[in-house]
Amino acid sequence: ITRDQIGRTAATADDAFRVMQTLPGVAGSDYSASFMVRGGESDETLVRFDGFDLLEPYHIPYWGGAISVVSPDVVQSMRLSRGGLPARYGRELSGALEIESSRERPAGPTYQVGAGPTQLRALMQGPNKGGGSYLLAMRHGLLAALGRLRRLDRDASVVPDFQDFLGEARFHPGEGQEITLLGLGAREKLRYDMPYDENDLNGTVRNATLGASWSYRPSDRTVHRLVVSADRFHNARVVGRSGRDDSVTRALRARWEGEHSLGAGRAVEWGAAGEYENGWLELTGIRGSLATSGYQETVEHVVSGTAVRRRAEGYLSLRAAAGSRATVTAGVNVSRDFYAWDLRRDGALLPGTPGFAFVSPRLSIQARLGHTGTAWASMGLMRQPSLLNHLERESIPLGRNREAAETAAGFEITPGGSPALGGSGGGALTLRLEGYLRRERGAGLPVEDVTMEPDPPFPLDRGSASGIESSLRARLGSRVDASLGYTLSRAVWTAPQGVVPRSFDQPNAAALSVDVRPAAGWNLNALARYHTGSPYTPSVWSHDDSSGVWTRGFGDFMSTRYPDYFRLDFRLSHPLSIGSTGGRAYVELINATGRTNVHQYTDVVDTPGAAPRRVAVELFPRMPAAGFEVSF
Repeated sequence: ITRDQIGRTAATADDAFRVMQTLPGVAGSDYSASFMVRGGESDETLVRFDGFDLLEPYHIPYWGGAISVVSPDVVQSMRLSRGGLPARYGRELSGALEIESSRERPAGPTYQVGAGPTQLRALMQGPNKGGGSYLLAMRHGLLAALGRLRRLDRDASVVPDFQDFLGEARFHPGEGQEITLLGLGAREKLRYDMPYDENDLNGTVRNATLGASWSYRPSDRTVHRLVVSADRFHNARVVGRSGRDDSVTRALRARWEGEHSLGAGRAVEWGAAGEYENGWLELTGIRGSLATSGYQETVEHVVSGTAVRRRAEGYLSLRAAAGSRATVTAGVNVSRDFYAWDLRRDGALLPGTPGFAFVSPRLSIQARLGHTGTAWASMGLMRQPSLLNHLERESIPLGRNREAAETAAGFEITPGGSPALGGSGGGALTLRLEGYLRRERGAGLPVEDVTMEPDPPFPLDRGSASGIESSLRARLGSRVDASLGYTLSRAVWTAPQGVVPRSFDQPNAAALSVDVRPAAGWNLNALARYHTGSPYTPSVWSHDDSSGVWTRGFGDFMSTRYPDYFRLDFRLSHPLSIGSTGGRAYVELINATGRTNVHQYTDVVDTPGAAPRRVAVELFPRMPAAGFEVSF
């Protein structure tokens, strides 16, 4: 995904990550930049910026990740791997998002400012001595101002805001060498005031990453890379009126990797990595009720304590030709995780695992289909450790073993040939089809649902995901491009009660994007999206006649679905000739048809003692927006 593609896609809220939600097999929400790949949880996809792993890549993480912490100004390109992950990705189950900043070295200092409906941005970049470069990006969020200007729900008040900073410097100390220094800091605040106070949130998050990498290419055939980084993630919030959720996670990571070409299509890739995390948590669980006198709240439980995770891993991967048209890659990742749990619930020590070792084999094959396409197949066993920045949503016992066995196969063809696939033509049509099957253990609730779903009545331990993803890209003359994606899929838990749909199970999902260039420089993007409504657990209210108290309970777990979702967005963009290097501007219309899409349901009490009334919290209404960026 290129910078140009990000800039012209409608309704991204100036966030590069939201482009991912338009791809087959990827699910997300209007309110979240985070995304889920093939039924997996959002933290099952690695986010790596210029080689640095990001512990928490989203602002407002307990609200599903409203905005990514990576400014769109520093993104040159992104590559998303959906399944079929090679051995170098040792602790991811679903996917890997690799983000690259620009490798160009400016001749002199350049500056860029930009604004949109969600943020103000500034970027400065320039050359370093010895052939290096630097960049500095800053953002201030406008979500709170946007919420005050146009409330998305008349019965709720949502006031989020954020700031972030990203600085990077590259140096070339010698022939074939590069040193990169990275600093990232993020802060956000969220006040989520719902009619039923048990759903309220009020808190802040602070997130910081520091890193350094050294790469060395002694020859055209060999490359080495060392990456070290440190993270700190602090979450402090009030839940309801008296609930508390305070936690701190600190992490240290180191990775040494290399690749050597053996010629004749053969290569060997190897690496070793270590991680250390420690965290503490103080969580107060609450239960609300409605009496004649109004809302009441009691404390149900208190969880507090510390946790430590250490990890060591290594991998080896071999790639070799299999005949004249195919390439086979076989790899293995070996890891060992160690845990030290000291978390207590109401004073009682919670059970946990001391750690585990795991061998993760991976196998893939890729073949050329004449001059018009490629075919591939892959399989692998994967295991992901418990990440301490998500302690508040870990299942019991602690250290759940998230494992997945995956098989996938697909093909892509371009009739008439395409330079990208080895053909000589400029194929105007590309068809891609892929199917996958996953069997999982330790499948839990995604972070997007932690504030709106009850504790399940059974362990969320076993699940499966399967699907068929198809996409069609077409060049319709010199002024029109179009892409159509459709996914038929299922994501379910296997429970004692039978098969239960998992959150963001969307059996049918489709996206159509059309780019029209009516005149030089102008681009009109129309983006239509549809998916089957996601499942949820309905609220059930009971009334105590003697006390007059209404208490909320829940119906069968994930037994009901929200209405089907549909949204049509338009963006008209054009380059600007302002400044030395120009810029761009856009206007757009979000949800052009004004369709009412439901985010969740909440409850309203019209008069004291009356039965609660269910109301819908809507997703994006019809909204106009505009933005610009100027470089000088």
